[in-house]
Amino acid sequence: MQKENLLKIMSFKELFIFLAIIVSGGIYISFIWTDANKQNSEIALQNAISIEACLPKDELKALEQNPENLKNHSYQQLKNTLQQVIRVNDDAEFAYLYLERNDKLYFIVDSEPETSPDYSPPGQEFTEADPIDKKPF
Repeated sequence: MQKENLLKIMSFKELFIFLAIIVSGGIYISFIWTDANKQNSEIALQNAISIEACLPKDELKALEQNPENLKNHSYQQLKNTLQQVIRVNDDAEFAYLYLERNDKLYFIVDSEPETSPDYSPPGQEFTEADPIDKKPF
């Protein structure tokens, strides 16, 4: 009888240890996941701040007045800047500037060549925008 009780106790202890390991592992993975997401957000924000500092703001102001003006000097200069951003940031796939008008978002300039299927011409509505894309406004 004592032997059967000892086996039950051992099974309970083993189960408890197993569950403790599983819970601890889950907490650790959650912590690492949260920390990695926080670091990625901070890196993205720092990249955005750095890029903003390098943008020719006078050129941007000229485009804000008339986003349909595709081929002017301001557009070309901004497009070249965004293409350079993509070249030096391996993790970035696209770079684009957009503005808000009448509660809708519109592209001003993007980094894609005009021959790309992902090219967004100035004045095109940013229909794929997520709520976070409107947050800066």
